[in-house]
Amino acid sequence: MLGTTVFSQVARDTIFIYDTIRITVTRPAPPPTIFFEEPTATISKDSIIIDEQSRQSSTMSNFRQSANRLIRRIAVGTMAVATSVTTAFAEIPSESQLDPLEIEIQTQVDTIIRVDSIFEIESKKRAPIYLSFAYPLGLFGTESENYIFNFAFSLLTGAVGGIEGIQWAGLYNQVSGRVNGVQWAGLINLTQEIQGAQWAGICNFTHDVRGIQWAGIMNQSNNVSGAQWAGVLNVANNVEGMQWSGVYGVADTLKGLQWSGIASEAKVVQGMQWGGIISRADQVRGLQMGLINSTRSLSGVQIGLVNRADTTHSGLSIGLININNRDRFREIEVNVTTHGSTLLGYRIGRPVFHTMFAVGTNWNRNYIETRFGFGNLTRLHNSLYLQTSFYGNHSTSRLHRNSWRETPRFQHDNWMTLSSGLVYYWGGRLGIKVIPSFQYWTNFNRPLSRIWTASYAFGLDVGLSVRL
Repeated sequence: MLGTTVFSQVARDTIFIYDTIRITVTRPAPPPTIFFEEPTATISKDSIIIDEQSRQSSTMSNFRQSANRLIRRIAVGTMAVATSVTTAFAEIPSESQLDPLEIEIQTQVDTIIRVDSIFEIESKKRAPIYLSFAYPLGLFGTESENYIFNFAFSLLTGAVGGIEGIQWAGLYNQVSGRVNGVQWAGLINLTQEIQGAQWAGICNFTHDVRGIQWAGIMNQSNNVSGAQWAGVLNVANNVEGMQWSGVYGVADTLKGLQWSGIASEAKVVQGMQWGGIISRADQVRGLQMGLINSTRSLSGVQIGLVNRADTTHSGLSIGLININNRDRFREIEVNVTTHGSTLLGYRIGRPVFHTMFAVGTNWNRNYIETRFGFGNLTRLHNSLYLQTSFYGNHSTSRLHRNSWRETPRFQHDNWMTLSSGLVYYWGGRLGIKVIPSFQYWTNFNRPLSRIWTASYAFGLDVGLSVRL
């Protein structure tokens, strides 16, 4: 029987680093190296000749092919990042080839691929400073894109591989990797990732932002973790933090605050969305504000002049006109009050919370009365409902003049009303109402004098309504 000795080593190589991923591979021991006591490579038992050199070459070729396939997947952006991959790089001769009594093999270590860092391309070199007039007219020439600098200053334009410090350009900055620090350009910044602050007079184009992004006109990013500010337009896929736009802001997923002077738009809002005129989202989980608010799914609060929510899971819409397509409530009503007013009103929203407003007159006292407030309609039994409303009243009347030369005088009365009563719907649509109310009055006369008075009163509204 031949005596044998087997040796195995573990090696660690960094095989590839591309854009956002550094991949370090811990290679297993190469196939066992067999040293025979006799100067022959022939195993007489099975007449098998083992060519060690050929087998090792084939193994490394398989390894390189596996690495190349991994690299190509990363380059086209289709690789799912894995924290560990176990791969066998060599085949150990089977028992039919070698007698297990003749060989001793050490435990083989699995191959592990580890993701270390982002935008750290090992092929890139490092240098402390970069100076240029306009790329490539500067230090390092076209090779500057293969360097990571601490400081980069360009009179007009500059292009580097990465920044760990400060980058400044009069017009345009381009970084193929990551910026750790501050990037400033008079016109445009273009980079893969920024961790720190990015400022441009016109536009910033960045894949990932972790910090603050500021532009005089527009920002466009894929992911923002921090703050995005633009004088006109902000565009981002995912925002965790704040997005502030002078005119228009758009995001797919927003977790935080979105504010725009004219319009804000997002698919999913988890936080607060505010638009000077229009706020629009597919889903709102939080607060949505604007003159006109629109969402398909609401779980929170809408505050605006006109609110639209296709479905309200939980929460309410507060505004002059509230539109809910699924659980909507619309009603026209005519009420007569105990103090002699006749009012035509309209209620819109949801039964649980809706907006009501009315206008009418008092023929005896010669004044015009208006109402605006909110209401709730709760079903008690079959066609019998409890209606509760809280609204403000305002009336204006012209006082009698003793002579035509006398300055016209007007009396303005304001009072708050809390009412709660019963409504019976005949056939589910025609309602008969009897609504007692408690009123708190204030009034003053002008322009000759301002005399404030306050009083409490009870009232009663009797009316008819039609549900639409």
